[in-house]
Amino acid sequence: MQNASSTWRWALQNPIGLSESLKFLVLHELHTCKGRQGADVALLAHRTRDLFGAKEFQRGARLFVSRLRKSVIRSTRSLLEAIKTGILGVRATIHPHPIFVLGNQKSGTSPIAGLLAKLSGLSLTMDIRREIEHPDIERVRRGEMTFLEFTRKNKLDFSRPMIKEPNLTFIFNTIAETYRDATFVFVYRDPRDNIRSILNRVHATGAQDDLTDEQVREMTVGWQRVFQGEPVGRRSDHFIETLAYRWDAAARILIENENDVRPVRFEDFLQDKVGEITRLASDLKLPQKNDIAQYVDHPFQPPGDRSVKWLDFFGDRNLKRIESVCGESMEHLGYRRSDE
Repeated sequence: MQNASSTWRWALQNPIGLSESLKFLVLHELHTCKGRQGADVALLAHRTRDLFGAKEFQRGARLFVSRLRKSVIRSTRSLLEAIKTGILGVRATIHPHPIFVLGNQKSGTSPIAGLLAKLSGLSLTMDIRREIEHPDIERVRRGEMTFLEFTRKNKLDFSRPMIKEPNLTFIFNTIAETYRDATFVFVYRDPRDNIRSILNRVHATGAQDDLTDEQVREMTVGWQRVFQGEPVGRRSDHFIETLAYRWDAAARILIENENDVRPVRFEDFLQDKVGEITRLASDLKLPQKNDIAQYVDHPFQPPGDRSVKWLDFFGDRNLKRIESVCGESMEHLGYRRSDE
């Protein structure tokens, strides 16, 4: 269509005779049609639909054009967002004493950071954008990149007064040495609920012996790194144990630095969301400018299924794997084993 071959030009100039026989328009590699190219193909599909009168084709063409239009809009928005981020990043200045909201993935960092930002009116980095597909925190942990280099690479994200990024949890000491005037909020949660929520997020079940290839392919690079044990630096041949090591590593960081962080127990937050956020803001000496009651049930991240019982979700073997790895830290943080 785009190359305008002689056959296609002839068909467009002589639609009579083809109008009744044309039922399908087949496009190869349609998923590559983005931005300007996508708009070009959409216009050509419009023209083809108008030229050929077959009702079946017209219905299909309308559906095709509608879907392609949405794809073009999404691509255009992504491009504009990238341009905006690039421009703002050049002008941004790294915040000298931000509030870091830390904790394992799916421990509750998103709703707590989101509500704290709304209450106080502070701008928030809700996850460092580049870490989703191009993670570098593991390079910082291994000493291949300094944390200062990392912040400069993500200058816009580090320009805001509040930064929520779970992966930063595992380089806590490095951050604390770099930001001596920073404030740290540390969110923690029962490991069985935490790991279940992670598996809900990637559409896996707790009783599996291994992740399927399809489940891994559907993950972002960032989530794949979580299941590879990064940036914790410890993994197992079993993905449940790898996630348990991750929870335990975060818990030990919290326990070792109890005097330097403001801990938030996610279960307490669930019991009294407004009260917990209000107390947190008061402890951090933040202004309380806005009413957050209308936002307490807003899904800042895709929610997990908290109604399922641990034994039903994980099965006996995998539940014991979690409690074996995390048992000591669980006890310190007030979580009981399932057989107690």
